[in-house]
Amino acid sequence: MGPPLRPAPAGRPPCGPGPPRRAAHFRHSPPGSGPAPPGSGPAPPGAAPPRGGGGGGARMSGRRVDAKVVLLGQEGVGKSSLVERCAHGRFRAGPYQNTIGAAFVAKVMTVGDQTVTLGIWDTAGSERYEAMSRIYYRGARAAVVCYDLTDSGSFQRAKFWVNELQNCEEGCRIYLCGTKSDLLEEDRRKRGVDFHDVQDYADEIKADLFETSSKTGQSVDELFQKVAEDYVNFSAFQVMTEDKGVNLGQRNSPYFYSCCHH
Repeated sequence: MGPPLRPAPAGRPPCGPGPPRRAAHFRHSPPGSGPAPPGSGPAPPGAAPPRGGGGGGARMSGRRVDAKVVLLGQEGVGKSSLVERCAHGRFRAGPYQNTIGAAFVAKVMTVGDQTVTLGIWDTAGSERYEAMSRIYYRGARAAVVCYDLTDSGSFQRAKFWVNELQNCEEGCRIYLCGTKSDLLEEDRRKRGVDFHDVQDYADEIKADLFETSSKTGQSVDELFQKVAEDYVNFSAFQVMTEDKGVNLGQRNSPYFYSCCHH
């Protein structure tokens, strides 16, 4: 049994228990899909999800990472497809199997003359795994909060996860990600979430906004490139290391809001 819950401060919900052993579930590449990328695949027996943000020495699934990134959002919005496009450069048509727990992949990015390894956690979207998802976003330095551009309810659910992050992970930078933009190219009437409403909300919470398609690849690389660039460029986005400390709660660093809408 994990450690007991600590009492939450007044007005704030508890952020979940410490990570239990054997809590993570890792996806394997389907037969015939080719070798899995470095850093992906099953964890060793008894492995638990890392609590820290990565940088300067953290290891996830045997791979050193610089920043922990978590994907959150309602079931079926396309988080796993987003990771598949980012990590493997491909899109798999359904039917899909819902993620249970979380899946991990390491993605190496280049920012100028620096190399940054993002440790990306794809969490389950079902409400039944809500408490487990809290385990995986603890210590994250970035959160990609996803919603389906054709489903207004998924955007309301995205707001729930934003509130969770604001309450429990104040040092975590948020990126709003609208998915399935290719469906809007087929029929604009399918849009269920007004772009300007989301833009206003992103401005309010100081988040970056991307409208993406895992099927066509639209803005997926740009999204994760921005995450990597923010890690390198903004001191408030950097993680604690053994050699030097960074104030993760610092809120007065110059943040720049950008909106990628194509």
